[in-house]
Amino acid sequence: MAVTFSAISMIGLNDSATGALLPELEIYYHLPKDILSIVFLANVFGYLLSCVFSTPLEFRLGTRMTLMLSSASYVVATILMLITPPFPVVVIALSLLGFGSGLFDAVLSSVTSHYIAEGGPGYVMSFLYAAFGVGATAAPFVVGGILDGGASWQYYYVLPLAMTVVNGALIMYYFRNYTMPPDEPEYKGNGSAWQRMATVVRMRPIQIAFGLFVVAFTTTDMISAWAVTWLRDVRGIEGGMAQYYLSFFWAGIAVGRIGLSWFAHRRGWSTKYSSMCFVSIMGALVLVMFFVPNRPLTAALMALSGFFLGPCTPAVLYAIGQVVTPSQRSASVSLVISVGLAGSAISPLVYGVVAKQSGLTSLPIVIVVLCAISCLLWLIFPERRSSRRDE
Repeated sequence: MAVTFSAISMIGLNDSATGALLPELEIYYHLPKDILSIVFLANVFGYLLSCVFSTPLEFRLGTRMTLMLSSASYVVATILMLITPPFPVVVIALSLLGFGSGLFDAVLSSVTSHYIAEGGPGYVMSFLYAAFGVGATAAPFVVGGILDGGASWQYYYVLPLAMTVVNGALIMYYFRNYTMPPDEPEYKGNGSAWQRMATVVRMRPIQIAFGLFVVAFTTTDMISAWAVTWLRDVRGIEGGMAQYYLSFFWAGIAVGRIGLSWFAHRRGWSTKYSSMCFVSIMGALVLVMFFVPNRPLTAALMALSGFFLGPCTPAVLYAIGQVVTPSQRSASVSLVISVGLAGSAISPLVYGVVAKQSGLTSLPIVIVVLCAISCLLWLIFPERRSSRRDE
């Protein structure tokens, strides 16, 4: 599991770095916000593509070789970014990073889901996504340090390149004997990976989970993508300090996924209702941040918002594991992640167009609306698998 956590942390590095580097990319390439927003679409396009194909690839290549394909995508992409290529090549490189991230996310989430099903504690899924939060916390700090030190933005990509090489070697060794758990007897020979995915997509709990993941990813992506620019343009926070504020948000996510998820599990709280409570608190904190323009308070509220938002994404994956059969977990995780990404892919791009016309002042209100939608979706989500199989 340690190798799994390390690989997931690289996804966090990639996800958070794009937003943290956005102002520098804007200056370096002399592009308006609406054109620059394509970087988010490129990253998510690669992520979406890999999630859709992760289950067939894993069935055909095996878990280890699928993860090595992900590592190879990271190596190529980070080398491209290090040479500061023309902007169209940046888009290609970010698509490759997204492709690698999607394979890591879908395959390793499935590995963790099987581990939980075989007797592991349920909060391990939250710990997995806490590793994502640790990586996402580190990226803005690294970017801020590089910029404050007078170095150019592209040197950031030395870190993910080095981590990818190390993690690739560890994956080759520790996953050498790993095989996917067999299906239960009644599902053996029950069609290809594509047929399993078609079965899963017709299940009502999975359809609701699609919406939950779209909202969860959109909320996180909007903050990750535009918070630094919002802090600079609206709150007047200059230099690397805006990146540090974003790190507070990701640190809150990491701590929330470890501490808050563990506490809720120990207290026996319902995943459904605890998630509704956490999202509601997060929305209230964002409202305070919108109406009270105080810099120290903004830093604290960024961290607290992440703290209460943190458990919600892994909670969806844990809830899925409770309402589907063991043979459906791998396809369910891949599909929910890919649909969530597809739905959230357009939001930073669209908001970039809106921001060009009217500015970024509305960002907190958009986040509050997303929190309200999340609560409504959790309200109709079933908590346990029914006795009759959704086949």
